[in-house]
Amino acid sequence: MALFLGNGFGRTSAQDEIDLAASPVPPPPLPVFAIYPKDTGPRTFFQVTQAAGTTVNYTVVIANTGEKGSADFTGRAFAANVYIRTNGGLDTGAPDEAKSGATAWFEYSTDIVTLKPGTGIERTFAVVIPEETKPGEYVSALSFETAEPIEVPGTPNLKQILRQTIAFIITVPGTVVPSFSIDNLHLVVDPAWTGLEATLVNTGNVLVKPTGKITISDSSGKPLTSQDVVFGTFYAFKSGLIQTGFGNTLPAGDYQVTFELRDPETGATALIENQKITSVTQGELSAEAIPPINFDEATAEIKPALDNPQFLNVTAIVSNTGDPITGAELNIAAYHDGELVENYVLVSPLALPAGETNLSNRYIPAEGWSTGAWSFTLSVQVRDRETGVASILSTVNLGDPVLIP
Repeated sequence: MALFLGNGFGRTSAQDEIDLAASPVPPPPLPVFAIYPKDTGPRTFFQVTQAAGTTVNYTVVIANTGEKGSADFTGRAFAANVYIRTNGGLDTGAPDEAKSGATAWFEYSTDIVTLKPGTGIERTFAVVIPEETKPGEYVSALSFETAEPIEVPGTPNLKQILRQTIAFIITVPGTVVPSFSIDNLHLVVDPAWTGLEATLVNTGNVLVKPTGKITISDSSGKPLTSQDVVFGTFYAFKSGLIQTGFGNTLPAGDYQVTFELRDPETGATALIENQKITSVTQGELSAEAIPPINFDEATAEIKPALDNPQFLNVTAIVSNTGDPITGAELNIAAYHDGELVENYVLVSPLALPAGETNLSNRYIPAEGWSTGAWSFTLSVQVRDRETGVASILSTVNLGDPVLIP
């Protein structure tokens, strides 16, 4: 399970800022920096066991990994709240959020530090677990990000905050109780996306990675179609949105949906059986239902070459014909040989003023590239920070699948 996040192994967040005094001088290259546990080194994360009612010290390294002669790096280090991405996976909150959940156990102040290239510092901090904490797996995160938004090379009028994040998973010893539920299953039909949407709630005390099947039947219960589904990680005590699309293949009418999920590791299951839904055709949607957010253009290209894949270069033009939107996210869904690899937030927070917004970023799969057919879907979404649930405003396929030899 890959949880190291940042600069191709983790979260990159971005914020649009208009530069009214744009300089013809090209922006400097993007900084290279890192955060990792002292004991296990780069590209690892914290995975510890600690009893309730105890205090334990841990040490993290934050570093400017740029080459000699490159610029000093000024970054912000903080403990981050965590959320569940759409269809599973780890997402992190902003540095100014009130600390909640396991993050509230961290005696880890938010600091801004400046590091010369090739240097780093160690930060030792305490994790204090309350006496009344129940057994289970708890997840938090430590982040290191650029202290201020920086210019994006080759993309005028866009600045971004680069962030690296590592997960901090704490197991409080005790009885393991795996369980989860599917709540609020409903059909979404709009001009941007059609499919089933629900909230997956991890009601147990260990993570689950559900797989299963959705079966759609006619109103009498006769099966019409089925679809296998695979979701990412849903951490204990948390919930997140799950979505599975099926295009405009469902004619108007009444149907029944059966949703069966199972976590292969723990055997935990969840079932919704023969829930009634009603579908409408696109022609029955009113003009008022057309979302104000749309992709005018969207491209993706694996660089530098398919036989030497290092990153996916993603560009998009998003138009907003409604009121300005703040706090949105640009999400990419990556598929390998037709199976979902992960949902990954490329840009967050994303401001979308009225008119067009040009976006550009890079994506690298958390577990790296592998041979086979890769395809990608880009979406703009808005997340409810209290529930962690993201609502999709617009989505687009990034071209035909590409084959990595």
